Amino acid sequence: MRPKLWQLLLDFAAKHVQIPWDGCTVNDSYLSAPHRDKGNQGQSYTISFGDFTGGELCIEKGDSHVPIDTKNKGYLFDGSTQTHWTAPFTGRRFCLVFYSIVWPTKFLPRYSITCKEETDGLFIQDEYDQSQVVVNRKGHVVRVLVKPQPREWIGRLTRRGQPSRVVCVQASPETPSPASHPSVSSP
Repeated sequence: MRPKLWQLLLDFAAKHVQIPWDGCTVNDSYLSAPHRDKGNQGQSYTISFGDFTGGELCIEKGDSHVPIDTKNKGYLFDGSTQTHWTAPFTGRRFCLVFYSIVWPTKFLPRYSITCKEETDGLFIQDEYDQSQVVVNRKGHVVRVLVKPQPREWIGRLTRRGQPSRVVCVQASPETPSPASHPSVSSP
C-alpha cells in the first residue's frame, strides 16, 4: 500500500484524465507483448514518463501498426478492442494507464474503501467487511478500531464466512478504543 503514490495518481488524474476510471496500472520499464486488455471496457488513458528512448505504444491497424509517442503526452484508445503493445526501448520508462474495470457479477454491488492519513499510519475503512484499521508504511496493521465481519463467499479464492483480510495486532495499553477515534463511533 503506497498512500502517497495513490494521492499523486489521484491528483494527476484530476488534472489530465478525461475519462471515468476506477482502475490504474503503474508500469516500471515493462515491455508488453501484443495483447488486448481483459477485464476493462471502453477508453483507456495512457501516458509515459522517464529517461528513455523508443517505447511507443503500438496499435495494430490491419496488417501493420501505428506507433504512438506517449512520452509526456496522454493518449486515449480502447485497449479491450485494439491489439496493442510497447515498442522496444532503452532507459527507464514509467507508464500510467487509467481505465474502467468490468466487474464480474459475483463482485457486485460495489463497495467502497476509504482512506485517510493519521499520525501513526493510514486509516482504512472497508465497507465490505465493515472493518476499520490503521496500517503503517509497510502495510502492517498497527490499530484495529473495528474488527472485520465474516462475509459470504465471493469467489473461488475465498471460503464462506472468511473475513476479507486477517487482522492481527498485539493489544497494548496505549491502543485507543474505537470510541476514542474522532471519525469512528462504537457499534
